Formats: sequence, C-alpha cells, structure tokens
Amino acid sequence: MIKIKDMKCGDDNVEFTAMISHITLGKTNGAHKSNYLSIVFQDETGTIDAKLWNASQEHIESLKAGAVVRAKGDIIKYSDNRQMKIISIDDVSYQHSLQLQFLAKAPMNDEMMMTELKQYVQRISNPKLYVITKHLIEQNFEKMKIYPAASKNHHAFTSGLAYHTLSMLKVADALMSVYSELNADLLYAGILLHDIGKTVELSGPVVPSYTFEGQMLGHISIAQSM
Repeated sequence: MIKIKDMKCGDDNVEFTAMISHITLGKTNGAHKSNYLSIVFQDETGTIDAKLWNASQEHIESLKAGAVVRAKGDIIKYSDNRQMKIISIDDVSYQHSLQLQFLAKAPMNDEMMMTELKQYVQRISNPKLYVITKHLIEQNFEKMKIYPAASKNHHAFTSGLAYHTLSMLKVADALMSVYSELNADLLYAGILLHDIGKTVELSGPVVPSYTFEGQMLGHISIAQSM
C-alpha cells in the first residue's frame, strides 16, 4: 500500500488505505446529470484531493468524514496539483483506534510530553495555584494527550494541544532566564491552563470540529467555568 506523500501524477491503479477528512456531494453539468463525490483523503504523511464520479447511492450513504477506507485510483494532474480519480472504494470503517493511525502527529511522543507537563505542574510553589492547576490537568489528562490545538492551521494534529502547551512552557523558561522578576508560578499555571478549554471546545483529534459549547462560548470562557 502506497502512502499519500509518495503518490505521483501518472501513477495508475494506486492501491492505498486512508481516512476521509472532508467530503461533499455534487452533480455534473449537462443533460445527463450524475452524482459525484469530492473527497479529501488523508494519512499520517499528507492529504490528496479526489473525485468519485458516478457515485452510487450506497457510496453517498456510507462515505462520511472520518471513514477509513481501502481504495484504488489514478493520479492525474489538475490545475498544477495532484488529484485522484477514484476507481473503487471498499472496506469502510469508523473504528476510532483505526482512525487515529491516519492522523498527522506531533513531532514528540505523547507520553513524554505529558510527563514533562506534569513536571512543570510540580514546579508551581504557590499552594493554591498548584492545587488548581494539578486538578485541571489531571481532569483533562487523556484529552490533552491526544487533542489538537485547533481544527486547522494552529497545531492541528494529534497531541497538538500538549505540544503547543509544552512549547510555550519552554518559551517561559527562556523569558525567565532574561527577566528574573517574572512570577514563575503565574507563568507556568497560566500557560498550562490557557488552552485547557479546548478539550471541550473541540470534538477531538479525528476530523476536529467545534462543539456546540465551543461555538457558543469559546475555549477561554469554557476554561473560566471549569
């Protein structure tokens, strides 16, 4: 099975397994209109736009964002980019553990990042800040380990929330080495908790979207109510 990053224009009958990250239904022009699906496939190496022409009703009903599929297609050049003409799709699955295998990941191991985050919690000396921060991190530990930091652009990959938080903590260390008057407890607690509301604002690592609470309140207001 080929990975998406290795697909090249001119490759025919390419067999692959990937997850659908986006899908829309359309109709062709002309007298004999037919359904087609515009699909974005993704795996841990990247994404590719694809078209399934003459989509059947079964395809329309069974293929949704988040579906992991085994498929075959031809790679063509369209508007100076790669595009896939889908030949066949089968073995559709929505198993969560399988979906996670096709997501882009943070450049650090999730367990190592969470261990480091806990170490920063231990560095908070103010008793009240320590108890509040420790409680909220423990309460949201499993979500922080796998959630993205946003639905797109900003650390929008598995464990992106932990990676973003840890990166900012390291920036705080650098700042305190220059500005010794800074309050380390406030910096550490503030950074550790500043995006904690995203564990409610976002739906999760698989095809992340904004929840109802996220759209109505936003992660800052959510964090204040935790």
